[in-house]
Amino acid sequence: YEVDGFGDGELNAGARVEWANAADTLRFGGTAITDKGEGDRTNMGTIDLRARMGRSTELRAELAASHREGDLATGWLVEAQHRTGTLDVIAYALSLEEEYGVGQQNGVEIGRRKVGVDARVRVDERTTVLGSVWQDDSLATNARRRAAQVQIDHAGEQTDLRFGIAHFDDRLVGGDRKRSTVLEAGGSQRFLDNRLELSASTSLPVDDADAVDLPARHRIGARYALTDTVRAVGLYEIADGPNIDARTVKGGLEFSPWQGGQMVTSLGQQRIGELGQRSFAALGLAQTLTLTQELSIDATIDGNRTIGRNPQISELVDPDHPASSGGHLGQNGTLFEDFTAATLGAAWRKDRWSATARAEYRDGEYANRKGFTAGAIRQLGEGSIVGSGFTLTEARADSGATTEIVDAALALAHRPARSAFAFLSKLEYRSDEVIGALAGEAGPAGRTALAITGNARSRRLIASVSTNWSPGREQDARALDRRREFGLFIGARYNFDSFEGYDLSGTTMLAGLDARVGIGERFEIGARGTIRTDLSNGLTAFSVGPNVGFVPAENALLTVGYNIAGFRDEDFSQARDTDKGLYASVRMKFDADSFAFLGLGR
Repeated sequence: YEVDGFGDGELNAGARVEWANAADTLRFGGTAITDKGEGDRTNMGTIDLRARMGRSTELRAELAASHREGDLATGWLVEAQHRTGTLDVIAYALSLEEEYGVGQQNGVEIGRRKVGVDARVRVDERTTVLGSVWQDDSLATNARRRAAQVQIDHAGEQTDLRFGIAHFDDRLVGGDRKRSTVLEAGGSQRFLDNRLELSASTSLPVDDADAVDLPARHRIGARYALTDTVRAVGLYEIADGPNIDARTVKGGLEFSPWQGGQMVTSLGQQRIGELGQRSFAALGLAQTLTLTQELSIDATIDGNRTIGRNPQISELVDPDHPASSGGHLGQNGTLFEDFTAATLGAAWRKDRWSATARAEYRDGEYANRKGFTAGAIRQLGEGSIVGSGFTLTEARADSGATTEIVDAALALAHRPARSAFAFLSKLEYRSDEVIGALAGEAGPAGRTALAITGNARSRRLIASVSTNWSPGREQDARALDRRREFGLFIGARYNFDSFEGYDLSGTTMLAGLDARVGIGERFEIGARGTIRTDLSNGLTAFSVGPNVGFVPAENALLTVGYNIAGFRDEDFSQARDTDKGLYASVRMKFDADSFAFLGLGR
């Protein structure tokens, strides 16, 4: 069930069924989805097959179709894999029509058909031969690429070498032919007991090399191990061809969180860091350089500059895929953007304290952005913790549009392991400001909660307390009590602002009750009610309805409910599910053992 910020809700649903034989060598499956987003409703169905033929060979196939407002679109995939260790071969063919799906497919593959074979032959323990042949066709135009690559890799104790040849034969949308054939060579050498690694590679053309993705290219790089897990890396690349003349520089820290894994602070991965909302930290990892036992830092710097003539979309075989040298998908469909970006983060942990901070700056061709985030956590005792956070982001587009967001919060959580009572309280100050926005969007400058054209500012103070009483946590509780759970939610909001002569300041109060009782080991039934009132004008709204809970797996609860009456509140609706109609929510428990399968403690 999905809603946008200002529209009615839509029912989206999916179902999956599978059958496998006893040996699990043959598996059939089917999927059905109905989805209503911003456009028309889409209904989609797929059938798929996986067959294992012996220990080394597997066949996978899928046939799919989607229907939207009278338009039928199809997609299919066939893939065969054969892996012996000495010889690995993957043969594939896939096709996706432009209108297929509900927007979840890889954009590079939409409206295209691709057929190819990848192979790897292991000559000995140190030498490998790699080969690839493929053809990529557009289903909407006459654009096409035929490509072939062969490479020999040799990995020595101190020296790695590679040699190869690559050929691209491109037919562009207008019918022009672009061909490139290059000889490729590269190597790396390790020094200082493998702490320093220098690398270089080159691609020398044997013809005009006018395919934009296979120009003459020269690259030098360096990597230095600061610690056993943290390395400083740098790269400089020159790409030179009839249709491209680019220079690319990258730098940052490279961190190996576990054996075989690697994270790099480079172009396109600036969001990895030590903060909890970042995917890297969600696994309990940190891309850091330890200065002392308590303090660690991380930093990145990235840049991209192009000189000469930038390639046009008409010179690319696939307009949704950036050029291989210096290119990326930029603002408003552009293929390049000159920019310099830098980040600096720090983390401090001592005893029961933990604090993090990060500053970011990006000087871009289309917009400049800067931001600062900080957070601190203090463990008060068993099951009790207090935390605070601060975020300031500011963006300015070339058009003059600007956005500024300030968010400061203080939170207190109390949930001891054997206590029947738990609560979470939060005090937050939020400020959103836009100048020169169009329907709330300031172009590439950034997004805010405001949906207005022109200039606007919204400042508000929000406080909430969510409590829970679970008699079942008491060791001497009766069997019936252990199945019951009650909750009380109290919230308040004060708005500071006036707009175009209208005084919008005022106080809003909100209160809610929850009650649930367990039925067996996996089901519960309950009800939820919420009331909101504006103390300034006396307006009141409420939501109420039943719900059903189901435990599909350990430490997870799926709740489905229906509000007979409801209301929308941007600050509280997500926490309380107050919208009228059907809703669903998932609660999951995470603790120190949740990611034990990664072996991070070893």
